[in-house]
Amino acid sequence: MKNESFNLLIYKNMHYKNLMLMFLFCLSICYNAFGQFPGGKSVFSFLSSPSSARLTGLGGNQISVSDSDINLIGGNPAVLNQNMTGKLGLNHFFLPGNIKSGNAAYAFTIADNKTWLNLGLHFIQYGEMPRTDEYFQTNGTFKANENSMSVGVAHSIHDRLQFGSTLSFAQSSLGEFVSSALVLDAGLFYTDSSKLTTIGIVYRNAGVQLNPYFSGNSKEPLPSDLQIAISKKLRYLPFRFTLLYNNLNRWNVRYYNPDNESARLIIGEELAEPAQLAIFVDNLFRHIILNGELIVGANENFKLRMAYNHRSRMEFGTVGVGGLNGFSFGFGLKIKQFSFDFGRSIYHLGGGLTHIGVTTQLKKNIF
Repeated sequence: MKNESFNLLIYKNMHYKNLMLMFLFCLSICYNAFGQFPGGKSVFSFLSSPSSARLTGLGGNQISVSDSDINLIGGNPAVLNQNMTGKLGLNHFFLPGNIKSGNAAYAFTIADNKTWLNLGLHFIQYGEMPRTDEYFQTNGTFKANENSMSVGVAHSIHDRLQFGSTLSFAQSSLGEFVSSALVLDAGLFYTDSSKLTTIGIVYRNAGVQLNPYFSGNSKEPLPSDLQIAISKKLRYLPFRFTLLYNNLNRWNVRYYNPDNESARLIIGEELAEPAQLAIFVDNLFRHIILNGELIVGANENFKLRMAYNHRSRMEFGTVGVGGLNGFSFGFGLKIKQFSFDFGRSIYHLGGGLTHIGVTTQLKKNIF
């Protein structure tokens, strides 16, 4: 009887300790997030682009789902788990203008199967572009590219709670102008007792620019983003939906486009000042991404994805013209040791962007 009471006391102390760690972590990232540069322009914006076809099909991001897909760590490093061990993920993003972009990720287990590591590479090559001066005279060409190399770790604090972080070294080269930065992502992932509801919290792209493009200039901010999401898998239907809220560290994300005013004049609409409630609602929904996955098969061999990103729709839309901009879709197909993913985002009436990926199982454990 005494042993049972002692074990119960130890369990409660460990439980409270884990809750305290979670609280301190959330307090820390919120403090850092709200202390960051609140608006304006930032460098290394490619770090915010979706790193895999699955994330593209889910509206650009997913931080509250954890399964065997190694590519999910591009959204939240805390979702890394034992089922991703030995997985190699390769993704290619088809961008306009012959721009090449890709991502690679690999994960393995260390310690007691409760701590996992991952290695990642993300690159984008803009190709060769004409060099012009202030008088629009062409003076040869130059090349531009950006890339990042990362190492991440995730640890299971509790059966329902995991912590993870990724440290990246990013470099950007625009001709002879070069800049570099150290970037940190940190996140939490929580699963309820039924394993049907999951919650993710992540602070992305925290860090510092090591050296600016021009010597003597002040350092510029990174595209930091504090996000929280909840996913719910239905008990009797093979469907999971997610509500993600991003940019908690910046309330006003509305972008004023003066071209819209010109367009309204051309099509003959009156220039009415929107109501404050309409501005509030519009700004609120620009923080939100809604997505869902239809999961088919006992082994989840096929997944159909769809998403809506209100911010993309408003910023890339054309006044007075409808369309599917802001919507994304995709699918995942698993065949034996290989998984194939396709994602497409509709950004504009001119077309969308396509992302493809393949994941395979390599050696289960290298340590």
